[in-house]
Amino acid sequence: MSGVGETVINLNESILREQIQMMSLSGEYNNIPESYWDDIACLALNKIPAKYICNPIDMFFYYTPDEVEEMHDKVKAVIMDTIEFLLNKHK
Repeated sequence: MSGVGETVINLNESILREQIQMMSLSGEYNNIPESYWDDIACLALNKIPAKYICNPIDMFFYYTPDEVEEMHDKVKAVIMDTIEFLLNKHK
């Protein structure tokens, strides 16, 4: 038996990590130094609420496809705002 909390996942953090990985590898964001991506993740995570689930499959049980899409859109918007903030701060 696993310990309490070992399977708990912050859904928004998972979405954020996935989006940042895709963005950093896409080539579209080559103007962002590689060292910024961890900063972007930390700053963005502080701007979005935590949504905890016990298993990725729970996402499909508790949220509609429209809600999942909205979560992805909100996380991406926060990431974009964070990128803009960091790039403007380091001009």
